[in-house]
Amino acid sequence: MERALELLKTPKTPAELARALGLTLAGAELLLAQLAQRGYVRPLGCGTGCRGCTFRGLCQGPGETYWVLQPDQTLPRSASG
Repeated sequence: MERALELLKTPKTPAELARALGLTLAGAELLLAQLAQRGYVRPLGCGTGCRGCTFRGLCQGPGETYWVLQPDQTLPRSASG
């Protein structure tokens, strides 16, 4: 979970998160749903038609949803640290 939250400091699609964590797409989507339910992450709303978005240089194409760490969210500390 900590690695996922660290990665989500910058917007990621579920597919990008899956690749980075070695998960299936379904696994990454489930992880994002659980993190969102706990208030750690949120999907970025687009609505710009792929023209004026701040993340247009990163965009994978229409229909992709990017997820990002909630503003001012602190990462959970590991049990070892």
